[in-house]
Amino acid sequence: MLRLVRRLSQGAVGMLEASQDEDQPHQARGQRLFPWWWRTAKVFHVQIRIAGKTSGAEKNFLKNVSKLLSHQRVSLRVKEFTETSKDPLLVFCPISSSMANNIEIALKGLRAGQKAILVLMHYVQRDNTGTHVDAMKQVKCADVILTVHTRYTLQEGFYPCVMNEVAVADVASALKDLA
Repeated sequence: MLRLVRRLSQGAVGMLEASQDEDQPHQARGQRLFPWWWRTAKVFHVQIRIAGKTSGAEKNFLKNVSKLLSHQRVSLRVKEFTETSKDPLLVFCPISSSMANNIEIALKGLRAGQKAILVLMHYVQRDNTGTHVDAMKQVKCADVILTVHTRYTLQEGFYPCVMNEVAVADVASALKDLA
């Protein structure tokens, strides 16, 4: 994201230099068109752990969370899970059978003291409007600071719906608080 902003800002400088010939005195040579806070975004590292087959739905989820955080001057950097890292952990848990069993398997091996956000991924077709029970009652790990429910399909992956929008906003808010 930061590289993209740098490339865009470098291109903007070129456009400004070209516009100097068009008699626009309000833009100084070398001035950037992007706000100062784009260059001063806080970089925040988060680890991910995927506990099953998601067909890549977690990538779209992370993209949406990253987009929300970028508007709040936080640049999200995603790393693969390592047991020794102190970075917060996003655990993607596709629900394939019993929710309690899937949660237990997903959280197995979580180091004490490591802050984790549990993203429960329900395989639900778009036209199904049913809701899910609160999984916090089934989470037996004190280090899980947030549990959210999402929906995905194997064909479309992570798709737009109210449940997914709420999950993205909740995770972005929790990560911003940790940043």
